[in-house]
Amino acid sequence: MFRTLGIAIVCTLAVGLGTFAASNLSGKGIPMAIHSVSEKPGPQLEAVNCIRPADVPGTVAVLKMGGLTIPVDVHAKDHAGEMTLRLVSKGETIDQEAYQCSEKAFLLSYAAGERFSPPVPLMTFPMNVGDDWKWDGEMHAQNETRKARGNITSEVSKADVGGRNMPAVKVQVKLEILPENAGDPIKRSLTFWMVEGRGVVRREFGDESVREPAPR
Repeated sequence: MFRTLGIAIVCTLAVGLGTFAASNLSGKGIPMAIHSVSEKPGPQLEAVNCIRPADVPGTVAVLKMGGLTIPVDVHAKDHAGEMTLRLVSKGETIDQEAYQCSEKAFLLSYAAGERFSPPVPLMTFPMNVGDDWKWDGEMHAQNETRKARGNITSEVSKADVGGRNMPAVKVQVKLEILPENAGDPIKRSLTFWMVEGRGVVRREFGDESVREPAPR
């Protein structure tokens, strides 16, 4: 079971991942993540089934965007090894995000209107919560492609799920979008909270878009 800081999580890989099955992504499409192991490692996640980050985080949520708080329905679709979450209000898709999952990694492939190539590893297994790693690749938005890089950190945290304060793994991606010519990179922060068996229960794409569980 996933518990709190200082209690090791030692799991063996089981068959199945709940609502989003592990695809045959293992060994292809997974970026080479450079790990830096924490001097004070947190819980150990030996396999994806320890936390099941790809489980669908419920059917309703709240989206905070542009100063508005919008109740949304969460529509999940698994296609060709990618799980897409569409956030729908009054029949209109307001925002969406997409993830990939294998036995070795849980990855972000689409967020905030941009597709990541290769996908950004939010978790790689085995890992200790507290590890950090790097990503290099490209971001595609409409007809524009920009080179980017990211520093990714993980830590033990908490997440409010239906009024319950539950243990979570918090992963933060600090992106730098590189300019085409001279100049400073554009900086952006993406943050995710994963709860065992409930998936990505909360995520923040900077201050522009926040998805969190709907209050009871």
